[in-house]
Amino acid sequence: MDADPPDNEATGGAPDRASVPDSATLLLRHKTADAMLLEFDLRDYETPLVKAVLEVSDLLDKEPPIRVYNRDCKMRRNLGFFGDPDETYGYFFSGQLAATKPIGPSNKALLDIVNGLFHESHNGVLVNEYEDGEHYISPHRDDELGLAPSGGVLCISYGAERTLVVKEYKGAKDAPMCAARTKSCHALLMAGKDFQKVYTHGVPKEAGAGRRISLTYRTHSKDREEKKYQAYVKAQSRKREREE
Repeated sequence: MDADPPDNEATGGAPDRASVPDSATLLLRHKTADAMLLEFDLRDYETPLVKAVLEVSDLLDKEPPIRVYNRDCKMRRNLGFFGDPDETYGYFFSGQLAATKPIGPSNKALLDIVNGLFHESHNGVLVNEYEDGEHYISPHRDDELGLAPSGGVLCISYGAERTLVVKEYKGAKDAPMCAARTKSCHALLMAGKDFQKVYTHGVPKEAGAGRRISLTYRTHSKDREEKKYQAYVKAQSRKREREE
């Protein structure tokens, strides 16, 4: 259904009408927690989006390594993190660091559009590429430690439609499930300070699916990331010592 974003009084701090585009589709809203999922049609911005996608396509790390349950594996997607290396170390996840790569002019232009539309000050974009239906991301919650407060995590999709599955996180109460199709040139906003507390989200395998790229915008700060970065450096040092 089409709906204007609910106001702050009703949601306990979710984006208000002044901080998002004029209209949105409300896909999911938690009954008690400050958490909801909104969809925005950004087809009017397809040209700058295509330019941004083309700019990063050859700069992504192809199925980078990740350690899962003490086993070395490969991610089933390609990714890269882009921003200002003076402002952020990169994107931290699952004990890994996608180090900051300098953001190019086309992605900086799209970042400025996003910040203008949503009245945000995001300074980093995480790009995930799903080459086909065999590429996926398991259900997870974003680690928000080191991130500055914002109106939510915004993810823009380009290319093939895929399903984003949002499920109740263990221990959460009154958290309904949502399976949303990520349409090309649309954005999904995971809004509310409790979203990552009550929900997991993931993109499952999908036979026959084509290439999809997602661009996720957040506000990063080196000062907030410092402890996390030092812990990452120490962990990498211990790993090298074990391998020698």
